[in-house]
Amino acid sequence: VCTVTGADGFRFAAQKIELGENGLRLIGLTGLEIVRPLSAVERLDFSAGKIQYLSDLKPEVSRWTPFFPVSSAVAAEFGRPRNDQSQEGGPLKLGGKDFEKGLALRSKTELVYRIPAGYSRFEALAGIDDRVRDGGRVRLVIPADERPLLDASISGNDKPTPVSLDIAGARRLKIVVDYGDDQDFSDYLDLCEARIIK
Repeated sequence: VCTVTGADGFRFAAQKIELGENGLRLIGLTGLEIVRPLSAVERLDFSAGKIQYLSDLKPEVSRWTPFFPVSSAVAAEFGRPRNDQSQEGGPLKLGGKDFEKGLALRSKTELVYRIPAGYSRFEALAGIDDRVRDGGRVRLVIPADERPLLDASISGNDKPTPVSLDIAGARRLKIVVDYGDDQDFSDYLDLCEARIIK
């Protein structure tokens, strides 16, 4: 029902939660009961089984193609997709806000994810990372089972763009970040909170 997280690293999967005088009474999946003071609880996550973040999934395909052909381990590390952090490390930043979850992608990146049964929407907030605004321009293309869902040009001058796409019945979701008018300069696209939803 809920994953309870504390600032001290505490994490507990609860099938039942009750608020009492001493704090939260948590009943675990095996029947174990514990009580945590409210001050020790940092987060209650009721999304288990309903939301899946792409940064927690392993893509079937993950391919980065540099603008100028190079073949080195350093270049591959430079261009690889980042999960839950920006291209330069640290949190993803869009519109002055930090995001814990998401993908940081450079042009030209192609990712393909298998969509588990029952998921019907893909949602994210797309934009050029605040660290390189006002530069950067990319083309974001998202099909599901080769059916086009989104084809958009995203610039560092644009406000972050909410993305909400119908993926009901699809088996694969592809994300392509292609070169824009600025070629590969400052093309740091963040897909913050990129997730599939039941």
